[in-house]
Amino acid sequence: MAEREAHKKSLVAIANPDFSVPANTVDLFNTSRFEQAVWEKGYAVYHEQALRCPCSVPGTTAPLSSCLNCGGRGWFFVARRETRMLISSMGSKKDYTFQWSEQNEGTAKITSSVRDKVAHMDRITLLNSMAYHNQALPVQYSQINDLWYMFTAYPPVSVELAYLFLGPAQPLQYIEPDSIVIKNQMLVFPANLFSGLSSPVVQVKYKYQSAYHVIDVLRDIIRTREKRTDTVTPVEVDMPQLSLGRRAHFVFERPDVAGQGVFDNTRYVDQSCHRP
Repeated sequence: MAEREAHKKSLVAIANPDFSVPANTVDLFNTSRFEQAVWEKGYAVYHEQALRCPCSVPGTTAPLSSCLNCGGRGWFFVARRETRMLISSMGSKKDYTFQWSEQNEGTAKITSSVRDKVAHMDRITLLNSMAYHNQALPVQYSQINDLWYMFTAYPPVSVELAYLFLGPAQPLQYIEPDSIVIKNQMLVFPANLFSGLSSPVVQVKYKYQSAYHVIDVLRDIIRTREKRTDTVTPVEVDMPQLSLGRRAHFVFERPDVAGQGVFDNTRYVDQSCHRP
């Protein structure tokens, strides 16, 4: 299988946060234990902050499909950091007598530390949780780089299956997964594969790291009061945040940019930010 080497690279070690309870805290209720529970029981994740891209089609609020900052999605993501979060899928009552729908599929509850500063549209990627996704997408040709490529909804770790559509009256043509090169969120195909085809379409199944976008912050303003032995008035402290996430491909199908990819706008001022 063609496998992305970046997935195999070791991660920068992150120090455990300080969960010690202040000595002057009355042992009734404190947030340090909640924060510690999130850290000890949570999944290792990448957290990327989402920002609105200032690009737009003249006269509208729609993003530019050719923008290399957001990939035509209207959002770009910066400051990738490793942390831990509690993530649990949300199920809805299934009624199989009605038409099946993806409307409520792929949602999850995400509990994060206040220090993570989770906000709307932030991207959460689980580092040790793999899933599989399949897409039938048109393959594009870049004259500048002389290559055939397609963008996927997730950065693939490996390609499992691939088939080329030749027409409704012909069988699909099998493509060797090892012949496909993975470049972050782009698949590059052999140049001689699409000779004689004007608009080739390829069906691919690939493995990826599970990723969610925050679609709602359910509990972003919640504070509790801790009693301290050295003060008469209780001290207000923040509690962990609860957010609602949805699988990334339900939010953004794939980048719509025509080119090699999008720019990385992160300022790498310290080692806590991980490069893609």
